[in-house]
Amino acid sequence: MKEVEELAESFGHPETYRALLRFYDVRNVGGVQALKRSQRLWEITNDPNDELLWITLKRTFGVAPRYTRQEWSPNLDFVEAVWRGAGSFDPEFGMRLAHAWDADDNDSRAADICLEILRIAEPTSEVVAPCIQWLDASDRATEADLIIEEVKNKLAEEPDFLEAWARHVLRTKNKDGLQELVTHPTIDILRHRHPSVAARVYLKSGATEEANEFAVEALREVALQGPASRTELREMAELFRELDRWDEFEKLASEFPSPWLTEIRHQMGTKRRVRRS
Repeated sequence: MKEVEELAESFGHPETYRALLRFYDVRNVGGVQALKRSQRLWEITNDPNDELLWITLKRTFGVAPRYTRQEWSPNLDFVEAVWRGAGSFDPEFGMRLAHAWDADDNDSRAADICLEILRIAEPTSEVVAPCIQWLDASDRATEADLIIEEVKNKLAEEPDFLEAWARHVLRTKNKDGLQELVTHPTIDILRHRHPSVAARVYLKSGATEEANEFAVEALREVALQGPASRTELREMAELFRELDRWDEFEKLASEFPSPWLTEIRHQMGTKRRVRRS
């Protein structure tokens, strides 16, 4: 195999690369080795409809977390071209590609992939929820509004969609959207899935009593399970500051990682209160 790889690199013949990719497929060779050769074949032929490229990508392409990335990673324009060509917009692979664009800090391209999937496939929460998130992050709120309007009757009982919808109306400060959510029959699903988000929806819609009730639920949940991330803890801090219940948050937060709290206090311009005896 090494000799064939050297021949491919030296002479750049498409058929040599194809022979390599077929060999990789039989031997189940994946990772950077297979991806590099498939990308090189595409660069030589500029043919996104090559079935062998699609077979290789479908078997080997995945989204690596930022902290595990190697020095080389595939050109996502290449992956996208083959997905559209030989891959025929396969929805499952398309979401892999969308998450790869997201990992590459390109939310707008990730959203575009989702929109293409939604044009040819039935909407699912797994596609719609991140699509709304990426559209919002790309300042494309109007497109997110249109998607929500199209799918909310179908997906209103899906927790991921409900959370994405709620975060969208909070971000855009859409008063009609907030009122629709608090009166929607599936609001309890959001309350159980993410009580702090439900609390913020009620607070921004003017229902302070319900907001305080849900905030307490969220506080209890975090106290039992601990915050999943800095983002979750920061959202909780923002909620309790808006409710003028900062002392309750501080009492809870003293149990959590100190660097997170220092960062949150700095971001919010809040100093830790020192008790005097």
